[in-house]
Amino acid sequence: MAFELNLAHMSISDLLEKAAEKNELIYVRERQRDLGKTASLIQLARENNCPILMNRNVASDYQYMHPDLEFIAYYD
Repeated sequence: MAFELNLAHMSISDLLEKAAEKNELIYVRERQRDLGKTASLIQLARENNCPILMNRNVASDYQYMHPDLEFIAYYD
């Protein structure tokens, strides 16, 4: 099961915490941009000392910007 990014009922941070508790993925549609998803994810990873699973095309860029975090690159 995956959660859909729907901000009508909860914030991004709340949705991330809920998904983390249930060990679920969050499905983000292609045009959902500039909502603060990545910033919230980075904050959650810092607070919980956990890695971030991210598309390989951008994972190395974020690893460079945030060397204190672990980014795991995935392939489609």
